[in-house]
Amino acid sequence: MRCARVVSRRTLIATVGLIVILALIATSTFFLLGRREEVRGGLLVVLLTPGFEDEVRGLLAEDDNIHVIGAGADPHELQLSPSDVEILRKANVIISMGHTAIDRRVDELYKRGEIKATIINIIEIPGLIIPELPEDHEHHEHKHGHGTKNYHEPFYHPRNLVLILARIVDVLASLRPEKRDSYVHRYEELKMKLAEVTRGYEGILMERKAVISTAEIQPVVEWLGAHVIAYVVIHQHESPSPKALEGTIKIIREEEVIVFIAVICDGVCKPASQVDQRLLEEAKARGVKVIEIPLGYTGTSIIKKLEYIKFQILQVKQS
Repeated sequence: MRCARVVSRRTLIATVGLIVILALIATSTFFLLGRREEVRGGLLVVLLTPGFEDEVRGLLAEDDNIHVIGAGADPHELQLSPSDVEILRKANVIISMGHTAIDRRVDELYKRGEIKATIINIIEIPGLIIPELPEDHEHHEHKHGHGTKNYHEPFYHPRNLVLILARIVDVLASLRPEKRDSYVHRYEELKMKLAEVTRGYEGILMERKAVISTAEIQPVVEWLGAHVIAYVVIHQHESPSPKALEGTIKIIREEEVIVFIAVICDGVCKPASQVDQRLLEEAKARGVKVIEIPLGYTGTSIIKKLEYIKFQILQVKQS
């Protein structure tokens, strides 16, 4: 009888021990699988500022994902939809221009704790080249919230784009240290490609005066070296004041300038607005050179837009 109790106690102890061991193995396996699943899922990067999706995508690891809010639309006119907010709640990284209505809305959601992502505010990146709008009483009568600094599409200046992509890589690598080498390698490749595309074009229009249709294309125009002396509207979607439009046309008629108009390209490139069409007609009627600039927030690649601009410059130089 005593022997049977001893055997029973030993059996019970062995059974309990086996259960504990199996539980530990199951817990460890679940933990490891959970970690693997987390890594395999990658990061979700959300762009609030369309126009350079391809360059950002080029930095990402294979299992990272990118989502663009309002792709192809003017970011100044967009509003967040409920589905946009849901995506932002899932995001790991949000890239913002820091001054549009959407940027401000995202900042509010972040402060309320509804968004947990790391927010990269482009215009806060040190070292960016931010052009100044020409002094013009007609435009300064209206309050646009930008002062004389032009914060539109800073990524449309190739030197700025390099800094912006570098900042994105730093954030990505901090969130996924195991992918740091991949992110840095992709960045270096992209930086080299950008250098090849832009070689010989920075400052190529140095000492030339420029008239532009919208302040949104100023960054790349000034990268080319042209000095912007007049513009018609701040945002491409605005209706121009008669005074601003006529004043710009007067400059085209009386001064030696290059006219830069904004275009939207979809198979073919066309003037982005009636303002662009009007400036194009005025310039052609007087034999003034015109260079078409794809709007920075359209399309998906800054590099492709720069290639189109290069073609335009070659056309102008040959004419």
